[in-house]
Amino acid sequence: MGYSIADLLKSPDIKGIRLVAGARGVENEISRTNIMDNPDTFDWLIAGEFLLSTGYIFRDDADMQRNIVRRLAEIRCAGLGIKAQRYLREIPACMVEEAEQCGLPLIELPFGHSLSTVTSVINDHLYRQGGDRMERALSVHRELTRAALQSGGLREIARVAVGFLQNPVLIMDSSWRLLAWEDHPGNLHPLGEAIPLKRKAYALPEAFTGSLPNSLDMFRKPVTRRLALPTGQQVLCRVMPVGAHDSGLYGYVVVWETVHTLDAADYVALEQVSISVAMERSRAREMEEIKFRVKRDFFDDLLSGNIESLTAVRSLAELHGLRWGSRYRCILVRHSLGSHEDKLLNQRDFEEKSARSTELCAKAAAEAGLQAITIPHSFQTILLVEHPEGAGAPSLHEFAEELLERLETAFRPGDLLIAVGALSADLTRIADSFADVQKTLRLTREAAGNSRIVFMDDYAVFHLLDKNIDRQQLAAFARRSLGRLLDYDRENDAHLTETLDNYFAHAGNISEAAKHMYIHRNTYIYRLDKIKGILEDDFTSPQKMLEYQTALLAMKITGE
Repeated sequence: MGYSIADLLKSPDIKGIRLVAGARGVENEISRTNIMDNPDTFDWLIAGEFLLSTGYIFRDDADMQRNIVRRLAEIRCAGLGIKAQRYLREIPACMVEEAEQCGLPLIELPFGHSLSTVTSVINDHLYRQGGDRMERALSVHRELTRAALQSGGLREIARVAVGFLQNPVLIMDSSWRLLAWEDHPGNLHPLGEAIPLKRKAYALPEAFTGSLPNSLDMFRKPVTRRLALPTGQQVLCRVMPVGAHDSGLYGYVVVWETVHTLDAADYVALEQVSISVAMERSRAREMEEIKFRVKRDFFDDLLSGNIESLTAVRSLAELHGLRWGSRYRCILVRHSLGSHEDKLLNQRDFEEKSARSTELCAKAAAEAGLQAITIPHSFQTILLVEHPEGAGAPSLHEFAEELLERLETAFRPGDLLIAVGALSADLTRIADSFADVQKTLRLTREAAGNSRIVFMDDYAVFHLLDKNIDRQQLAAFARRSLGRLLDYDRENDAHLTETLDNYFAHAGNISEAAKHMYIHRNTYIYRLDKIKGILEDDFTSPQKMLEYQTALLAMKITGE
């Protein structure tokens, strides 16, 4: 039998102690004592605590006096003891009235005893009863250890927790997404009727999670809140943060207190459950990291052409979801790092941005009916998209447009570039496709204009020159064709070569080319006339136009 308010009132060690209100709660068991020294104490309290106060913080505020009694009753604290005749001549009538309504024992502590004396008396009794609680804690620990050894995961931990806490239990991740749950047969508000029971779903309303302290990850005890149900009723919830030393927040255990009122022993059990959830989440996180590293290493080798054995390529590809007989395109989603702030992103922001981009790409591919593998790679995401077959196959152009639109809703518009590689002959040529995408991206920064989507098939000439002609020959050809223009730019610090390049990039549209260079249309026409004079060409010959475009490509390949 625990130590109750009634036992405290009979204590011969505290003469003069008396019950002022809340007689209905005199059988409340005391789990421990706490001092109320500020009005923001509530989130640090748990059921069963006996609060001690001098009344200083609420001596002149009737609204605060009523609110304190209501909140302590809601948390199901054992009672409130106030030392009168120091800051309060007597316990305020409004607190007496509220305590009677709530059934919270309101006790006047004698002026001649210090608060530490009351604490000492209670702690002596609790210490003598500690053996039963220790046995309960060991029992919970044994059950949770068994669940972990049987690899039952979070679902089994939730089942064990419900058995000990006698209430429904939810296990959430640090973003409040549901990971596991277990209802209780005596629950009058079944979980399935009150919240969406779907793994990875945001099961609790934002109004509930937003009401919790911002520093909740620092708590090592449950916080009490009421959850409004769709029926208009409310459920008392105990929210226990799941943390680990130096490892951040793993999530939350939410106890749906609808069947059994938690007592001190239950809080010990809840702490054990929280530790088990943290260990399981840590183990799962390590396993995911190992899987991610293995997958990343394979795709790094595949995209770099470092896997020389065809047998190895085939077996490893199938292990990671690629089909040996299929043909693939490499699609690269690149995020700009132009600003100083972006370059200073911390590791957590970097990982969140990369994970978010990869998640959106995978979802877009699935909804488009495309078989794709998504690979996070620095500030870019690589998709290996299986070539669709048949008349009803989805269009890659439409997919790229939809993907860009979706990404621009999550990230800063204008900082994204999507490059769609050429179709590879087989998996052994994926590395060539990836290399072509990366090389061509250098070109597209200049040649693609304002386009955010680039198809490598549109740059076949670039690849032809890059792979089949010696760099010195390309440089000599560019010099013969555009040497006079290059010399003029160098001697006069002009930008005529860039002007000519933009002219071709925008298919001769002077207005668009001028807009891209941020100059007036008349200025652009003046520059174009200057170019014609230097090259002694009126731009009417298709052969010469092809020569100039080829020379500009050669300059980009050779880095001129």
